[in-house]
Amino acid sequence: DQDQRIADRVIEAGRAAILVLNKWDLLDEEARERIEKDLERQLPHLRWAPVVRTSALTKRGVARVMPAVELARASWEKRIPTAALNGWIRAAVEKIPLGSRGTRPPRIKYATQVTVRPPTVVVFASDRLPDHATRALENSLRAAFGFEGSPIRVMVRVRKRERKPAGS
Repeated sequence: DQDQRIADRVIEAGRAAILVLNKWDLLDEEARERIEKDLERQLPHLRWAPVVRTSALTKRGVARVMPAVELARASWEKRIPTAALNGWIRAAVEKIPLGSRGTRPPRIKYATQVTVRPPTVVVFASDRLPDHATRALENSLRAAFGFEGSPIRVMVRVRKRERKPAGS
């Protein structure tokens, strides 16, 4: 419960994170598998955070903590050029269903990164995107550019096409 509350606060604050599982050497294989499953089930919103398994007593895995922290911070401060984002969005849109059945899907015009800490990308579209499409874009963005250890935010801004009045 406490871990979930901390994870929620980390996400709300838009902070980078790593998960350190200490005393890993004291667990048998069955307990390790159970903890891995619990981690996936109870903290699914932190799937992007690298997991470092350590034993402070034997120092096993401790040397991997700081490189994971540095990677998370670099991801948190990463800026992607607009040209690269637009190349990514064109490819991503072909793979992601943007509309529901029987409706005309919104058109995505372009994307740009507006901030870092956490990386925030604004996608300009002709209409609102379904939640599943926004999540799929976030997953695709993470796969294309990394962002390991950092939350990323994808915001959709609707830009309706202005129609000229008849007779103008």
